Parts: sequence; structure tokens; C-alpha cells
Amino acid sequence: MLKKKIRKADSLEEKGLNYREYVAPVGSESALKAYYKIFKWDECYDELLHNSVLKSMEIVKGVDKKPKKKWFS
Repeated sequence: MLKKKIRKADSLEEKGLNYREYVAPVGSESALKAYYKIFKWDECYDELLHNSVLKSMEIVKGVDKKPKKKWFS
């Protein structure tokens, strides 16, 4: 059985990745209505924008490409 090794996030990962939050369907609906100018835009909707999600995904994908650290010398 293979075990996954857990490591501490570096500063770039820590700053770039947001804690995963779940949005209720009504929150997504409100964000869409605000995007299309039906509601007033609120800053909390910024995290739901496509660009924010892409930035997080680039960081996650970059983690897989980092050279593996040796845990024991």
C-alpha cells in the first residue's frame, strides 16, 4: 500500500491558495445576478470568479511538478 507524504506548504502556496469554502446554491445565484448587473456586486463574490479559480489551479498543478524532497538524508 502506498502512503502519501504530507508536507508543509511554502509561502507562495500559502498566500495563493484560499481555504476551500462551499457556496450554497443561492450564493452562486446571487453572484451570477450581480455579475449580470441585476444585483449589486459584493466583494465576497470575487473568490467565485473564473480568474481566481484559475490562479489557484495553477498553484496546485505546480506543486506536482516540484522536485521531490528527500525526507531522510
